[in-house]
Amino acid sequence: MAIVPLRGAQRLVIATDSVKKNVTRILAKLDLRDRVQLVILMRDIEFQ
Repeated sequence: MAIVPLRGAQRLVIATDSVKKNVTRILAKLDLRDRVQLVILMRDIEFQ
């Protein structure tokens, strides 16, 4: 389940741009292309 930047920002009480930048950094550190790959990775980790 992905949280769109606006909803994520509202829940965390931070700027939408901050959410976008942090998600981009996480994807880069994990060498992932997009959020879909992140969700798949998290699902695979959860089922191990």
